[in-house]
Amino acid sequence: MSKILLFNIYNDGITVGSLVLKAQGQHYRITGLLGVLPLAADTQQFIRSVTAGATPHSFFTLADVNGRKHELELCYRVCIVYLKLWLKTVDAGKVSVFDWAGGFDVFCAGFQII
Repeated sequence: MSKILLFNIYNDGITVGSLVLKAQGQHYRITGLLGVLPLAADTQQFIRSVTAGATPHSFFTLADVNGRKHELELCYRVCIVYLKLWLKTVDAGKVSVFDWAGGFDVFCAGFQII
């Protein structure tokens, strides 16, 4: 399974940045993302864990400067990385805004901190 992925984290300051996710037929951007450096570090740790032979499953709660909240899930199972992003709604629900699955090599090639 070789689906193209772009997973860019833009560091606009010490605590604020942007997240851009692109895949075939999908595009999602979060601007004014708070806690961008911990997200970058945790994603790098996810990659190191997979490289070391683990099968990590990580959840991240993301917030932006406008008060919107997102939930990001990274999971590695049977040689496939699953990346899902939800927007949390005001009624405590979630709406899927990005869903991708593909090879670990494609995930690593698509991940960048800029």
